[in-house]
Amino acid sequence: MAAITAENEQAHALLHAELSASMATYICDRCANSRLVVLLKQMSLQIARYTTLGLSSESRRRQSLENWGELLVALRAHNAKHAYQLGQKLVQDNLAYALQVLRPTHSASVDKNT
Repeated sequence: MAAITAENEQAHALLHAELSASMATYICDRCANSRLVVLLKQMSLQIARYTTLGLSSESRRRQSLENWGELLVALRAHNAKHAYQLGQKLVQDNLAYALQVLRPTHSASVDKNT
């Protein structure tokens, strides 16, 4: 049963990653600020690197959706500075969670090798 749940979580994480990528593309396609588009594309690449781990839990995906919602509000308000900060938050939140997930695995493999 745990394997089924893990598979479902992974499937949800991948779906969320696809939706996040679609959201980034949607925003970039409609943004008139070329500098902001470059920043969003760079952040999207970073986000993609951590998506599998960073969005592997339901709570992280929920938090990510909230962050994307705030980012859309900032973009609609033409607030590039706040949008940039929110984009950085998307990356940092994913990285922090991915590192949290990896730490026990890394510690366990180090213990087995000693």
